[in-house]
Amino acid sequence: MKLELSDHNKKRLTAQGCSPKQCMYYNTPDCLPCSKGELWQKLMSPQSQLLNTLPYSVSEDVRKTLCAYSMCLVRFYNGEYHVSTGVMICSTYPEDYKVIGDFESVHIFTEDERIVNYIETFYDYPTEYKGSRDYNMLRYMSEQGGTAKVRLEGGTARLVI
Repeated sequence: MKLELSDHNKKRLTAQGCSPKQCMYYNTPDCLPCSKGELWQKLMSPQSQLLNTLPYSVSEDVRKTLCAYSMCLVRFYNGEYHVSTGVMICSTYPEDYKVIGDFESVHIFTEDERIVNYIETFYDYPTEYKGSRDYNMLRYMSEQGGTAKVRLEGGTARLVI
């Protein structure tokens, strides 16, 4: 069984150390590094599969929203997709109104990805972060205005230069 993954998810698998050059089972459930890893479970989750069926711009909007929020909702009405972080009850709805689905960051991102998203969004460390805390790095990121990127190395956040 071969899965059709988006370019974004292929990059995530490659970053985890899985690539078609290294493994003949790449992108299949038989790939041991992936099938036993958290990332493979995220890619196989129903929410992730639903996210991959949405138009690219909508799925990117969902991912960007989930970087800052733990949950978002996708609805379709008036001929357009709408991503929001809350629900509002209306007295009337358009005829084409449809709830596409709700997405939670724990079902889309791995724990390491959620930590990196939190640091890059809020310039602070989440409570579940166990590595050493470099507040000079956070101050530098804040001064850069959102262009600085972070990655986890051995459980510790490092600035990508």
